[in-house]
Amino acid sequence: MAYSIDITDKAHDDLNEILSYIAETLCAPMAASNLAESIEECYDILKVNPLIYPLSNMPKLAKKKIRRVPVKNYLIIYKVDEAMDIVHILRVVYGARNYIDLF
Repeated sequence: MAYSIDITDKAHDDLNEILSYIAETLCAPMAASNLAESIEECYDILKVNPLIYPLSNMPKLAKKKIRRVPVKNYLIIYKVDEAMDIVHILRVVYGARNYIDLF
């Protein structure tokens, strides 16, 4: 059974900002393209097995069943709706960022 991926507006904005920063500010369009490809590959994994990655190690987020998956230097923050077979991509953030305040 495959899950569908729902990318929230915030996650979409996060990813656009990250890719734009890498491509334009850092002048590394190939690195931005590689990151985008890696994120798409991660989405493909989540479609098949969204519970493979752990709940957040932050208790506040773990209570909300929020999970995270590292992709290069970034984290995809997501939640699984098993009843509806949907993976909600909540945010995409830099891995060193304190993302608990986003929720």
